[in-house]
Amino acid sequence: TANAAVKKLVAEMKPAAAPAPPQSTAKHPAPAATPVALPPLVAELEQEVHRLIEAGKNNRLRFRAMNDLAVWLVCPRHRELLVPLGKRQIDLGGFATESDSLETLFEQLGYTSDRRFNAFYGNRRLHFSDPKRETNVDIFLDNLEMYHRLDLVPFLTQEEFLLPVTALLLARLQLVEMSDTGLRDLGALVLEHDLSVGEEKGKIDAA
Repeated sequence: TANAAVKKLVAEMKPAAAPAPPQSTAKHPAPAATPVALPPLVAELEQEVHRLIEAGKNNRLRFRAMNDLAVWLVCPRHRELLVPLGKRQIDLGGFATESDSLETLFEQLGYTSDRRFNAFYGNRRLHFSDPKRETNVDIFLDNLEMYHRLDLVPFLTQEEFLLPVTALLLARLQLVEMSDTGLRDLGALVLEHDLSVGEEKGKIDAA
């Protein structure tokens, strides 16, 4: 009985022949995704980030754009997936050793320092606001600490303007309670960028 059963199982477990690939009826291949223009708010915030970072370079201070704004800027072909920015918010990553100098610089650039917040959290995060531009800026120092701690230091010297794509992806992946916005950001980042093993500009380091 066992022998008969084995023969029948072996016959059924043989791999089926691979089906022939379907013949495309399209006369032309599907067009590649084309870049989508930036919404006015994103374009204005990008211009402001350039102003801030240029002023930082002139004062030998290093910080990079990250989070929502940065995702919009690095995913030009998949912006239709992203949730429109709802407020004038700029998030930056910087070095904790430059905290005092950053506070001085932003006040010189027209921002108001949140004295109480910065006195309490100044070794991890700084907050500034510009009433004239109705813009808020948060600077995460050395780490992005939410559900987990993401070390930003290795990424802060790799790019001139934005944190590398790998860091932007890790910032989203560390969220335990993922929102619809976070999922859309992840989808856009993965669709927009190829994977690499090891650091490679413009690619997600799978390692």
